[in-house]
Amino acid sequence: MSKVRIYEAAKQLNVDPKAAVALFQAIGINDVRNHMSSVDPEAIERVKRHLEKQKTHDVVEERVRTDGRVIKRRAIASDAKVHVVRHHRNRRDARRRDHRDARRHRIATTNHR
Repeated sequence: MSKVRIYEAAKQLNVDPKAAVALFQAIGINDVRNHMSSVDPEAIERVKRHLEKQKTHDVVEERVRTDGRVIKRRAIASDAKVHVVRHHRNRRDARRRDHRDARRHRIATTNHR
């Protein structure tokens, strides 16, 4: 079987390529350095299994009440892609603010000659 690039695997896993790099490194595939690294399809299956285990075993608290009912509280599945997109959006907005402020400063200084 041919190897697959990390960015292609990220599309299959529905995660950001940077998050995919971190996932592969987390399961012990240290040959992955960036989104252009390539891995075997078996490694992608390992990551898929790893993600499934994380989704199914997110029980934070389990209590048995006196009346026999069991209460299970689970953590909300955090999607790495959402976090990364939010991070990029914040960086983009910061760049826009910096650019806007610099432009205002240039206009203010050029008008006072």
